[in-house]
Amino acid sequence: MALTTFPGYTPAAGKGIRFDHLTALLAGLNATGAWTQVTYAGGNFTGNGSMTWTVDSGDQLRFAYRRFEKTIAVLFALGTTTVGGTPSTDLRITIPLGLTSADRSQGWLYYIDNGTHGAGLATTVASGTQILLAKSGFGNWAASTNLTSVYGYIEIETTN
Repeated sequence: MALTTFPGYTPAAGKGIRFDHLTALLAGLNATGAWTQVTYAGGNFTGNGSMTWTVDSGDQLRFAYRRFEKTIAVLFALGTTTVGGTPSTDLRITIPLGLTSADRSQGWLYYIDNGTHGAGLATTVASGTQILLAKSGFGNWAASTNLTSVYGYIEIETTN
């Protein structure tokens, strides 16, 4: 791909080829850097094992992504969700666009679990199609109605 095909690219006179490459790369990132909101679908949210996780459309405060080549960044804010069934260690979010994780990725998670605030991990596994949300200490999520909220961010290298 020629450098001049990047949206917004203008060669910088006298700046040298390295500066021009950086300018082109940043122009391309800017063009694709907008966040895309994921349309609500209850099936995007599940629990581990026989634990259930119900995220209603109004609970999806923010679930968005941006993609650059084989990397997807995912941002989520899910409030007042419900955990039921048999409590287990992770809540799960489907990776947008039907993508698959190429390797293990880790991101950050802030949560409120039945009134208890904490920090945890958002992770993926190689060949996985879900983001796994684990509390600090990897304890079970509490069964509760409208008392679980999760907020986080993760960057995932994808296979496709």
